Amino acid sequence: MRLSSIDIQGFKSFARHTHLTFDDGVTGVIGPNGSGKSNIAEGIRWVLGEQSTKQLRSKRQSDVIHSHKDRKAHRAHVALTFDNESGRFPIESAEVVITRTMYSSGESEYAVNNETVRLLDLQQMLAEAGVGVKSYTVISQGMVDQYLTATPQRRQELFDEATGVRSLQLKMSRAERKSKKTNQFAQEVQNIIQEIEPRLRVLKRQVDRHQERETCEKRYVQMRRDWFRHEWHERAQRVHHVSSQLQDIASRISIAKEARQRAEQAVMQVPDAKDVKRTRILEKLSHARSEYTRGLAEYERVLEQKKKLTASLRDITEKKESAQKMLEKERGKTSDWTGQVRSVLAQSRSVLKKIASGTFSDPVGAQVLYNKVDVLIEKMDSGDAQGATHDALKALARPLQEVARLEATLEERMHTLQSLPEVKKPSDAEVKKLTALAERIGSPEPSTDLDSSDVLESAREAELVAERESGAAQAALEQSRRDLAGIERDILREVGSAELAAIQESPPDSTNTPKEKEVRLLASRLASLGDTDPLALKEYEETAERYESLQQQMKDVAETQQNILHLQKRLERQIRTRFQTQFDIIQRAFSGHFSTLFGGGKAKLTLSEEGIDIVVAPPKKQARHVGLLSGGEKTLTSIALLLAILEAGKPPFIVLDEVDAALDEANSERFARTLKQNSAHTQCIIISHNRETMAQSDVLYGVTMQKDGISKVYSVKLDDVQDDALTSPKEQEKVRV
Repeated sequence: MRLSSIDIQGFKSFARHTHLTFDDGVTGVIGPNGSGKSNIAEGIRWVLGEQSTKQLRSKRQSDVIHSHKDRKAHRAHVALTFDNESGRFPIESAEVVITRTMYSSGESEYAVNNETVRLLDLQQMLAEAGVGVKSYTVISQGMVDQYLTATPQRRQELFDEATGVRSLQLKMSRAERKSKKTNQFAQEVQNIIQEIEPRLRVLKRQVDRHQERETCEKRYVQMRRDWFRHEWHERAQRVHHVSSQLQDIASRISIAKEARQRAEQAVMQVPDAKDVKRTRILEKLSHARSEYTRGLAEYERVLEQKKKLTASLRDITEKKESAQKMLEKERGKTSDWTGQVRSVLAQSRSVLKKIASGTFSDPVGAQVLYNKVDVLIEKMDSGDAQGATHDALKALARPLQEVARLEATLEERMHTLQSLPEVKKPSDAEVKKLTALAERIGSPEPSTDLDSSDVLESAREAELVAERESGAAQAALEQSRRDLAGIERDILREVGSAELAAIQESPPDSTNTPKEKEVRLLASRLASLGDTDPLALKEYEETAERYESLQQQMKDVAETQQNILHLQKRLERQIRTRFQTQFDIIQRAFSGHFSTLFGGGKAKLTLSEEGIDIVVAPPKKQARHVGLLSGGEKTLTSIALLLAILEAGKPPFIVLDEVDAALDEANSERFARTLKQNSAHTQCIIISHNRETMAQSDVLYGVTMQKDGISKVYSVKLDDVQDDALTSPKEQEKVRV
């Protein structure tokens, strides 16, 4: 890669468009003082991104725009054209044109191949190519002594530029800025997460309560429907059963009435005593057998139900004792109770004592107490109490609820057991006695103990008993019908006529029949939950989605931070390795160039924690610090160091602005020869007044200043001009391009 040409227009003294072409080798720029030749070097530096007005010899950025008393340009424009056949620029183009334009309004823009770019991107591209403004490819007046006059710390910074680690440092700087921004973003995301977490917990409780209410409501609706179905069918069956009993009693009344009438006729007709007694005994026998069969069936039914209830009570008692132990265990863990917590737990302790003594019989009160504990837990979740108390009450709520439920079930079973009637097993003695009488009646020898009046009395008694049973059955039927009508009213009021019709048509499920107390407890729980906000679910979903998104962002930020950390470590290793490698090359080259320029002597660069020091020993002199050198020795030492840096960095071109001004003739000759040797691999553009330097140039550009303050350029290629063609000033003026 090399600098092919430069186009200048409106920049400082170059008001008109000026085009300079540069070939390989050494190109010299000469001219009297104040002609504007240094403006060429400053134009190159300006395009490469120089922002210092001091380096551009101006007070303001807009001072680079050409200004004269007769005219003033509206913009400054400089374009550098590079040959990019080697691909040193990271651009797929054989030719790269970099331009910078400054307008009189103060706006400045950069372009690469006519495409506008940012200064940061341009600096990165130039740093990677090794031709940036701080890569010391453009050395202005006075800059050659910077390495010697700078402090060790500042010299370290200059060597960072010289060793080519600037591009890596720019990447490191960007990585640090990105890391800082990432940390700031992570902190902002974390703050947002901390802000929405309490709200998310509150919404979660509301959603859980809403879901619990929905579940409880569905369960309540189903349980109420099952209970309505079971209760309606049970009451309807009771009506049917009582109606059947009433029909049977009516039939018995009819039979008893006929028997009474026959007995009365028999008494009126004085029938055979044997027949009267036989009829009476047979009637009593039939009635006794019927009563015996009914009593025996009722006795067996009640006995079986008592057995089932007794077994259920035993099982529930065992479960209640286990739940009480669990409740006592959780109560023993709870500590540090204050205020409402102490009050609620005091009530819980009272309930526990009653449960332990067996005197507790208020399951509804236990449920209300559990609801108080539940409400208190919700207050604690929202921040009204300490976390330890909240956890203790939350652990206590579940066993307390279980004890209350089991106690309610136990009380219901006990009530059912106590409500069962005391039924005695019917005696067989009377039936046996009547059976014996019947056998005697049926024997050939009639008994003389039978009396017709006894038969009539028995018939009347049987009819009276049947009528009393009919009255009782009629009253039971009316009550059953009222009960059925009452449950139908409840069904119509709560679920509607359609559900009533469905209940009447579908049989109940005898395997899963809810109890009325369970329905009431579930209704009480549903009422304690209260109304819920239907919008809380949507807000919870949105908040949860945002929370998950923030958590994912935190995960991505953590990965980014890890990647940046790895990048920083890799860049640190690359910077350290490249600097040490280039520093060793500069050290060897500096020693060699110093000996060449001084005709002997030694020079050394030392690297320490404070920075970089330079120790030199000119020929026939002792080693000394560079600050003790003479002006010429400092210049030669600076040039030797500059050439060493250029040799290490191998820039495609260098621009030197009167760096040899302080050299004598002998040293100028050595410098010119060294410069010529380096031009084999580095394109050299030098602004000079030195004849030895001019003699080593392949092309010379002459710069003059006209009366209107505008610089004008003349050029000559020395290989095409004979020595005698430069014998007079008149012929020199003819050589012009």
